[in-house]
Amino acid sequence: MIRRWVLALLVAVITNWFFLCDAFGPVSWLFNLVLLGEFLYLNLRPIEKGSAPTKRIWYLKSGGELLRIFLISATITVFAQGAWLWHLLARLTPGESGYGTAVASGIFSVLWAVAAEAILFWNGMLRVYVTSVQLGLKHRILGALCGWIPGVNLWYLTKMIRIVSDEVEFETEKWELDEARAESEVCKTRYPILMVHGVFFRDYRYINYWGRIPRELQRNGATVYYGEQQSAAAVEDSGRELAERIRASGKLWWKPAARR
Repeated sequence: MIRRWVLALLVAVITNWFFLCDAFGPVSWLFNLVLLGEFLYLNLRPIEKGSAPTKRIWYLKSGGELLRIFLISATITVFAQGAWLWHLLARLTPGESGYGTAVASGIFSVLWAVAAEAILFWNGMLRVYVTSVQLGLKHRILGALCGWIPGVNLWYLTKMIRIVSDEVEFETEKWELDEARAESEVCKTRYPILMVHGVFFRDYRYINYWGRIPRELQRNGATVYYGEQQSAAAVEDSGRELAERIRASGKLWWKPAARR
């Protein structure tokens, strides 16, 4: 939590850098380089590399963390930029010497802040959209639509962050449970498991009817085979085809499910 707030304040400093330099004076190029390096490092590795058990969970967790940091830093930036623009324009009147320069400076400061926050936001969103399972198609579409409605976009973003956080917790606990019971082979059976797909589908090595089920069964000790019978045949014909394959020479002639 403390680390998150520190990083959010760092991002707020970077996004408001131009007006801060205008208000307090320029700083050394070395300090600017350090800040830029910190910002790039944050976008590449927002959390520690070993803080999640798998690569997918790490990207999902890091995406959620980037979005949390974005919410904090963007809130600070909105108030800071608004106060700065009000102060900048209040001290000058149209036509006065330096008015155009002040306006251009204010516009450039806002554009810089928007660009920096956008990098942080889209980095987090892409990680979440690519790796999350629980968000599903509905939340992805609604998230894209609500993103254009002020106020609603922040509410829905917090909702998506909560879903992602729950998914990270669930997937981490599931992974730990699978690791603990992997050696006991709780799904190992005396005979192999034959998975027979439904109508108008045919199992292949990398595209199958069963989703993650075969992988989880195999991970916990089961031997899994796919039926690979004709997808549009009558039930009687498909049953006969499977029975003939089972009986033929006492062997399973269909390919085993690929271990993933």
